[in-house]
Amino acid sequence: MVTPGFLGALVMVGTNVFGAVLAIPPGTRWYPLLSLALSFLFGLAIIVHSRSVREKIVFYVMNSIVILSVATGSNVLGQQIQQLGQPGAQPGAALVSSAFASTAQRRDVAGHVQTAQFFKQWYPATPAPAETSTICLFTKGPRAGQRQNLAPKPPQKIGAPCSDGGGNSGEIVAR
Repeated sequence: MVTPGFLGALVMVGTNVFGAVLAIPPGTRWYPLLSLALSFLFGLAIIVHSRSVREKIVFYVMNSIVILSVATGSNVLGQQIQQLGQPGAQPGAALVSSAFASTAQRRDVAGHVQTAQFFKQWYPATPAPAETSTICLFTKGPRAGQRQNLAPKPPQKIGAPCSDGGGNSGEIVAR
């Protein structure tokens, strides 16, 4: 019998390969749907020998969920490994050395170097908390050089223009 863990690895590989072949943009809703479909398709490989149809359905759904979680987890781990070689990466952020997730580089028609990465962003990205802030560093006005927390206004992207409405203006900075 094939284990759900092995099938999860196959789903991760299959999702990333089909996504690349079909030119699906990373982070769109198609990656999760593709991985879910492959998980349930590969779940058919683990149908339990039982007389009860209800038991077969329960095991099929449970195994498919295990397959999906293994595939998603291994893809996230692969993304972390790929990011180790990028500027600003934290050493020790992954469990496996970056040699297992090495990337290929090529030049596009304009001559720019592009890095091909196997592991893709499956789920839509959400901005990291450090990318937004409510702190305004005033650069113009009577309070130039001072900071002010503009909460309860919603957080803005770091570097966005800001003002306090009292003649002071500047840009959003990290806390």
